[in-house]
Amino acid sequence: MRNDRGKAHVGVLVLVVLVATIAAVGLSFWMSVNRIGELSTQLGNQYKEYEQRVEEFDYGSAVGKLREMIQTIGAIDEQTDSWSWTVMGYVPVVGVDVNTARDTADIAQDLASRALLPVLGDAESIVADEGTNDLGTVLSNKLDAAKVMVGDLQSAREIVADCKQRADALPASRIEQVNKAVEKVREATSTANETLDAIAPALDGIDALLGE
Repeated sequence: MRNDRGKAHVGVLVLVVLVATIAAVGLSFWMSVNRIGELSTQLGNQYKEYEQRVEEFDYGSAVGKLREMIQTIGAIDEQTDSWSWTVMGYVPVVGVDVNTARDTADIAQDLASRALLPVLGDAESIVADEGTNDLGTVLSNKLDAAKVMVGDLQSAREIVADCKQRADALPASRIEQVNKAVEKVREATSTANETLDAIAPALDGIDALLGE
């Protein structure tokens, strides 16, 4: 009888530990989900400010806003890479939502750091004050920056197209905060080419300057 009672006691302890662990994972996961919702709202606001800077041809400030966006996306990445997300990734059904959130963050990172940031940096260089009155030096520096920008623009458009395709293929999530993040990323991939079109005038007349 004592042996049976001992086994029952151990079984109860195991059950209590298991329930407590599941509760801890669930609580950590949902706290992280809410944090991602806050970060997604912050990211959306930063993107709007970024677009406004581009429309004003204030490329220096636009680059600053892009870097802020990249930091925010990095914070979202940290949330989706946390231990609770890793555990939940193995849970049927919820695992799909975990992958959707992670893929959304990856797309946002590619769009901001690989497509938009290089082009904005080029545009900033083109309009920047060279700090010299030597026309030859100024022209040489601007031409070099413009040549780089031509290539970066082409690459950026390809990356944007890829990001849009990936964003459009994301499945609907059962988590509201993840769906909102997906919506914002899809919007960004749809408007990114408009942003590139707004930057392109910085290259006006470059063909003539290059003798092409």
